[in-house]
Amino acid sequence: MKTIEECIKIGRPCLFQNIHEDIPQTLNPILLKSIKKTNSTDSNLVLQLGDREIVYNPSFRFYLSTRLYNPKYKP
Repeated sequence: MKTIEECIKIGRPCLFQNIHEDIPQTLNPILLKSIKKTNSTDSNLVLQLGDREIVYNPSFRFYLSTRLYNPKYKP
């Protein structure tokens, strides 16, 4: 999770490999793009990941890969 947090902060792409049909719930804020602006004047974006708020870089990209032929993911 620490690697994903670093990628979010610095705006690097992140590849999450070998996902099964059950995606970990901790990734929901990333998948739903639950991004909000801070109240400060520097207009930072933050993402609530668990109990932590992480500064969100808009250049961040998140990719999932699976070996499943026809995966069925819940919305």
